[in-house]
Amino acid sequence: MEYLIRILFFIVVIGKFIVQGNTSATEVSLLLLLAAVNIFKQKNRVTWHVLIIEATFITVGCNYSHNFSLLYALIAYDAGNKDMKPFTLVAATLAICFSGLNNIMEVLALIFIAFMFGNLSLKFRENINSFKETYDNERRYRYELEAAKQKLLNSAKEVAYIAEIKERNRIAREIHDTVGHRIAGILLQLQVVQKLRHRDEEKSDKLLKDSVERLAETLNVMRNTVHNIRPSNSMGLEYIEGIINNFNYCIVNFKHLGNFNSLSANVLETISSDIKEALTNAYKYSKATAIDIKIDIRDSFVRIYIKDNGEGCPNLREGFGLQGIRERIENLGGTVSFSGENGFMIVYIIPLGKEKGEELHENNNC
Repeated sequence: MEYLIRILFFIVVIGKFIVQGNTSATEVSLLLLLAAVNIFKQKNRVTWHVLIIEATFITVGCNYSHNFSLLYALIAYDAGNKDMKPFTLVAATLAICFSGLNNIMEVLALIFIAFMFGNLSLKFRENINSFKETYDNERRYRYELEAAKQKLLNSAKEVAYIAEIKERNRIAREIHDTVGHRIAGILLQLQVVQKLRHRDEEKSDKLLKDSVERLAETLNVMRNTVHNIRPSNSMGLEYIEGIINNFNYCIVNFKHLGNFNSLSANVLETISSDIKEALTNAYKYSKATAIDIKIDIRDSFVRIYIKDNGEGCPNLREGFGLQGIRERIENLGGTVSFSGENGFMIVYIIPLGKEKGEELHENNNC
């Protein structure tokens, strides 16, 4: 763009020389020198030294022809474009002194226009740089947020795995400290019974009876231990069926295929939360009389289909509820789509890869 502006100024000056008719070799040489200075300015940084040199050449040229005074506008353009505003006054002062009475208004008007155009170019360039900086910062923050979110998800998985390991150790310790010690004592007592069987039958029978009683008590302890470690609330098929059965707004047709025990806790929790959100939205907005829910569990993915026969939403805009569904699914590496045509439909797929805890467990076994 700057090349075109500079070329335009030189075309105007050359045109005046052509109209004038008489052009000396000195004037041509000065025009070539000024062209070289402008090429230098375009390829290198414009400094006040270069502008002084250019003003000197133009002033010398004005002694030969007042046509050179039009080139003072180039100094004004650079003054506005490079934020060196005092040189605009220098260019205007020199134009008043050397442009001649016939050209003075024309040159001053051109200087003013050139300065304003250069200043607008400077503002435009600053705005572009500001927008680029803002965009780069926004992109960097987005990447940092994604990285932080991924670290948080990995940390949550690691915490869940560590909690699982601690629970396993607690169960193993409880079984060892209670059931293990009781069985070890009973075993020793039965060995004594075996040795006393032919020597002291009365004492042998007494120890055997005591061993049976202690074994029955140990069995009760084992049952109580297993009962205590079993979760009270199931997060599998029964939990999802409970959510659907408690929804009394309209009929819900629920179909499922595959093994729910193959799904990890966070996948089951996501599916349950999304079904709750979908049913809540249907109750609030759909005016539906029936809802279809299908869960298809395969080896590598699980597909969920939820659709009602309500009013739908042709001009769909994702609110907090739908955004929450999308975020939960995408956090698990899945994809989701919404449709408001002919009722409202939610379809999403979650890949069933290895969990972080399993990876850690495998690494610990290596």
